[in-house]
Amino acid sequence: MKKYCLLCLITFLISVSVVAQRGINKGKIFINNKILEGYISISVYDETPQKFTFSENEKGPFRPISVEEISKVEYDNGITFEKHYINVEIISRDYLERSQEDYHYPENAFSGYSFVQKLLAGSVSLYLFTDKFGYDHFFCKTPNDTAIVYMPNRAYIDKDGAIKKDNSYKNLVLSLLRQNDCSKIHNLDRLEYKMYQMVNMFKVINDCSGSQSFNLNKNNKPKINAGVLLGVVSNYVNPDFSDAHIDREIVPSFGGFFTVAPKYNLKSIAFYLELMLINYKSSQDTINVGPGLKKVEYFKCPKIHISPLIRIYLSENSSKFFFEPGISFSIMKKGILKTDYYDAQGFSSSTSQPYSLSTQFLLTAGAGVDINRLSLQARFSSSLIKDNKSNYFGIIGKISVF
Repeated sequence: MKKYCLLCLITFLISVSVVAQRGINKGKIFINNKILEGYISISVYDETPQKFTFSENEKGPFRPISVEEISKVEYDNGITFEKHYINVEIISRDYLERSQEDYHYPENAFSGYSFVQKLLAGSVSLYLFTDKFGYDHFFCKTPNDTAIVYMPNRAYIDKDGAIKKDNSYKNLVLSLLRQNDCSKIHNLDRLEYKMYQMVNMFKVINDCSGSQSFNLNKNNKPKINAGVLLGVVSNYVNPDFSDAHIDREIVPSFGGFFTVAPKYNLKSIAFYLELMLINYKSSQDTINVGPGLKKVEYFKCPKIHISPLIRIYLSENSSKFFFEPGISFSIMKKGILKTDYYDAQGFSSSTSQPYSLSTQFLLTAGAGVDINRLSLQARFSSSLIKDNKSNYFGIIGKISVF
């Protein structure tokens, strides 16, 4: 059993590693005086990407584009990366572990041209640079600025263990609010150095100036969703109590799921964790057990399937076709084995006894279409173990809450 479990795990991990490279979206790359239109791939999600590959065809081949030549990358979904000169401190420690000296070590200083993400476009624009350790750095730009302006947050712990907050970014925001005639200061004391609070504050600043602003960061976070699933499956279960043929049964299934799609709205993949209950049922062919005596066996067992799955989207239309491989952990509750005995005159007696099956690992594969909040797929799932083998195939529908 161990080797089958290992095979399932390896298959799942290989699937993850393969599709994790598919950060592909339609977009434009601005190079000097020309624009490349096609498909752009990035391979990092936790920091602002600094390398891009490009292809006219979604299936490739993808070729790297020299970073020195690119001025801007603009995806069709609105996400935009612009190249600017920045000067920041890149520190591996959390804010509550930093000292004041950390901001002055030469090895922590970074200066140079880098891609930053444009979060909000307007009279006063907002930009974000996420460093390799996952810490955010915000910048802004007004019509009077020739370059983006850093809004630092150099918080640290002093020698006495006290938290020293940095109000530099709040002071810059306050200055922008005053410059744009904002009579109302919207909870400036509570403004945290976090993307959505900063975006909302800059929306206020643009509203005060009478300028329309465009939120380009809607897809700049992992998309989290949940929902319910309903389906009809044809199940097969083969406990080792008999060698007789077991008939399939068509039974309903239901459950719930949780899903995460990667940062930057890379439509190629989504990760699912699914919980589904199937009440497995089977019936044996009539078995002759002696002169004038025969029996029919029935088996029932509820099974909870816990399934980590990867949804790989094959198209980017409103109706998105997908392939969904994964593995499933089938947790068995105690089942019931019922036996009806028949003699020459007909029904004679019936017995019922509990029968338990062990936890199983199953390989799962599905394919279907995703339309807005509804997805419909055909799926097959099977264990790889001869004894107590089980499988099912059926139609599964999922409805997302968000």
